Amino acid sequence: MPGPVDTSTARWRRWPLDRIVTEDGATIDFFGEPMILNSRNRSHVCDEDVIRLLTPAVERLTVRNCVNVTDASILAAADCPLVALNVHDCRKLTDASIKAVGKSLEILDVWNCSRLTDVSIIAVAGPTLLSLTLAWCRNLTVTSLHAIALNCPRLEVLDVAC
Repeated sequence: MPGPVDTSTARWRRWPLDRIVTEDGATIDFFGEPMILNSRNRSHVCDEDVIRLLTPAVERLTVRNCVNVTDASILAAADCPLVALNVHDCRKLTDASIKAVGKSLEILDVWNCSRLTDVSIIAVAGPTLLSLTLAWCRNLTVTSLHAIALNCPRLEVLDVAC
C-alpha cells in the first residue's frame, strides 16, 4: 500500500487541510470521508493518481467517469477496508478487479462497466450488499440476478436499467 500523499509536485495543490485537488479539477477527499475522483476532464485521471492517494483508511472510493482508470487502481484498493466502490462508467475495468474487492462491500456502482461479466457479480454478491447499480452492463445475464437473489438478503437498491 502506498505511503502518505506527496503534495509537493506541481500537479497537486493543497486546499483546506482535508482537500487535495488536481489541476484538472478532480477532487479527492480522503481524510475520514469518501475519496472522490470525478474529473470534468476525465482523460487526465489515471491509475497513478488513484494509487498515490490510497491509504489503509480508505473505506469509500469513487472513480466515476474516469476513462483511464484500469484494474490496477481497484486491485491496489483491494487491501483497503472498502465498504463502497463507485466505478460508474470506468469501461476499462474487468472481472479481475471487481472480484478482488470481495464480499465486504455495502455499495457497488458499476454502471456502464461494459467488460464485466457474471463472474464479478457472483463474487461480490453477499450479505453485506445494500445497494447495487448494474445499469448498462451489457455482458451480465440472469445468472447475476439469480446470485443476487440468493446471496443479498439486505439489498435495498438494485438498478439493472439498460
